[in-house]
Amino acid sequence: MNEEEVIKNVVELLKGINNSAAEMVCSGDLNSAIKMYETGEQTSQKFCYTEGAFLNRLYIVKIHIMQERYDLALSGLDRLETYEISEKSKKELDSFYKEASWVLLKSGIEMEKDGNLKSALKIFEKILPYLNQKRAQAVEKEIVWLKSKIGAVKSDLKPNQSNQT
Repeated sequence: MNEEEVIKNVVELLKGINNSAAEMVCSGDLNSAIKMYETGEQTSQKFCYTEGAFLNRLYIVKIHIMQERYDLALSGLDRLETYEISEKSKKELDSFYKEASWVLLKSGIEMEKDGNLKSALKIFEKILPYLNQKRAQAVEKEIVWLKSKIGAVKSDLKPNQSNQT
């Protein structure tokens, strides 16, 4: 089998994985779809197809949001940021953040109410660039408050260093 045939077979395999996962999402079998997208991500990584791995992880994040599993979605978003991707994929990620920012904002508020301040802070920091100006101003204030509340500002100090000068 020559290189061109191998590439063609891998592309067909990845299409099949993604089509199967999409069918699972449509049928409501979200956990199986996640597993299928994870397989697609791993396969893409093995063949150094970063864009494919990125898109599979993005689909997983979307499913986690559908399931209201925001901590898993946040973890997936962190993982997405490790991929070196094309401008097209960057635009898709920007579009996703714009679409999901309201849902993520509400989930961040709920996390904050439940006392999960670090996760709320992570969500707010991720969605901040995608919010309208009025919401962004409110979220910026909340980020400052959360950082002071959880001690994130103090963590920037070196050991044995205090806030006093």
